[in-house]
Amino acid sequence: MLLRALLGVAERLDADRVVQLVSQLPGVLAAVAVKGGTTIAHGSRDKAAQDFQNQAGEISRSMRTLASLIGIDGAETLSITSGERLITFAFTDATAFGVLHSDREPASGLRDKLTLIGRDLAPLMSGAKG
Repeated sequence: MLLRALLGVAERLDADRVVQLVSQLPGVLAAVAVKGGTTIAHGSRDKAAQDFQNQAGEISRSMRTLASLIGIDGAETLSITSGERLITFAFTDATAFGVLHSDREPASGLRDKLTLIGRDLAPLMSGAKG
């Protein structure tokens, strides 16, 4: 129910549809969900978005490692700015949910929304096919 409210839809949602809808939010170029060997990715045809989608598993593992190395391994949401882009990942259990933002500063409230979506997306990833 929370996912439907956050994404503004009334339909039944699965992991793939959630990632697809997030990738279409204003200020988002691409969205990915990673759990184990399963990756779900959606986004624009922009080269940066395509690269982000293709490297999602590696990026999520690197961000978890970085968080641990700098002493914030319990952080639920982590954002990193690189060049002109901002990447945000929300970590819930074994699931990593990330977005590539279109700008260096996300829209107001977007990071909080991503954290909440990541929490509710994690259980859906158990049934996801990748």
